[in-house]
Amino acid sequence: MHRLLIKLCVMAALLAVAASWQALSYSDKKNYLASNLDKHSLLDSARGPRIILVGGSNLAFGVNSGAVSRALGRPVINMGVSAGLGLKYMLNEVEPYLREEDWVVLSPEYQQFYGNMLDGREALGKLIAIEPGCARYLSPDQYLRTLSYSLVYLSSAARRRLGKSNERADSIAPSTYRRGAYNEWGDHTAHLWVSPRAVVPHLIEGDQNHEAVEIINRFAGRAARKKAKVFMVHPGYWRVGYQLNKAKIDALTAELPTRLQVKILSRPEEFLFEQAYLFDTEYHLNASGIKVRTRKLIALLNREKYAAKPGLLVYNQPQSAATNSAITGR
Repeated sequence: MHRLLIKLCVMAALLAVAASWQALSYSDKKNYLASNLDKHSLLDSARGPRIILVGGSNLAFGVNSGAVSRALGRPVINMGVSAGLGLKYMLNEVEPYLREEDWVVLSPEYQQFYGNMLDGREALGKLIAIEPGCARYLSPDQYLRTLSYSLVYLSSAARRRLGKSNERADSIAPSTYRRGAYNEWGDHTAHLWVSPRAVVPHLIEGDQNHEAVEIINRFAGRAARKKAKVFMVHPGYWRVGYQLNKAKIDALTAELPTRLQVKILSRPEEFLFEQAYLFDTEYHLNASGIKVRTRKLIALLNREKYAAKPGLLVYNQPQSAATNSAITGR
């Protein structure tokens, strides 16, 4: 009980700091992370059985959701914003909106299964500072860490506003990283007309965190009680990054089928991309990469759609005219 009270006090302090800052006329509603609020609106307004894509920026910069919607005949909501929000927050924010016959397609970055990435990083603290109401999607064990990130962000923002910092907002967030960079499905599209940038591979840090599988299983159980289905699809990823982290990805790939209570629709190798298909990180795809990944995703989901209808063989033809038409919009 004592520990719970401490956590509640920390959470109250977090909300008070953020709310006080906003009361002083601070607002950063154009921040890239604030797009999370728009995606909540999509969750609330989209009707009918939906496909909800859950993951980090590999989804934001990696799927043509409109094409998926046309091919599957369901509204699609791309919840991807940043891996730094953490897997716990990503699942918590979606769960209240789940409805009967919804499909949740999880596509977390590999880092969510290692170290403490699933608890959220700086991005989560920034989001809570921008919109304190999002704190309701935090788990109690995230309060302290998130509060520290929020305070660092608010301090930096205050220094910029008071002219005591040489750090410029546009140096932190390039023009492609802004709230208005998304389309009506939740896909990031502003980068599609921007020249690709240098991509650097990163090591996946930390030991495997088995809590990631546990929280996915709990989420899937609660989704099932709402008669919603949960699937997992591997993220689009740079082949060079895969080779660099092959041991960890292979270990994860071997473990997931034995412990994850969610149907896995793909293999890592199916979503590996050469540099020519990347935009600016090992997870962010350019227009060509998005087209390839979307085509593969549609084929996988169509297979599930028609699995209960053995007389229909459309899902065995991922290059069909219907699929290609959905991707191109023609």
